[in-house]
Amino acid sequence: MRTGIGTCSGATILVAATFALAISQTILGSRTGRFLGKISFVLYLIQVPIVCSLTFMVFPDAGAGVGLDRRKGCPLSTVAVIFAKKISAATCRFIDQAPTRLSRAAGRSMDALLSVLLQPADMRDNQSS
Repeated sequence: MRTGIGTCSGATILVAATFALAISQTILGSRTGRFLGKISFVLYLIQVPIVCSLTFMVFPDAGAGVGLDRRKGCPLSTVAVIFAKKISAATCRFIDQAPTRLSRAAGRSMDALLSVLLQPADMRDNQSS
């Protein structure tokens, strides 16, 4: 039975190394690192359906226990990674970020409204004079 202790330990070491090593902070802080961080959740959601769909399009017998042709597998993996990245970037931009922008705008409007409504009465009287 697998408990996942090795995976958890590896992830903990990776996170600790990221905080401790300047090179890892440089890599993650680069333009590419920030971009991957921005699309990471969408990429996480999209990559499995894309890889599975491409695999079964190219290898329709893969689910029947038939061996996979490695000559097709490597190019397929490359295409799947590129396709997943492109779809994730577009999805992040047009679906994920749009509600975030609207939420921020609504929050700023609500802050402005509440700052007027909740200011002390003596300040409201001074502003109207």
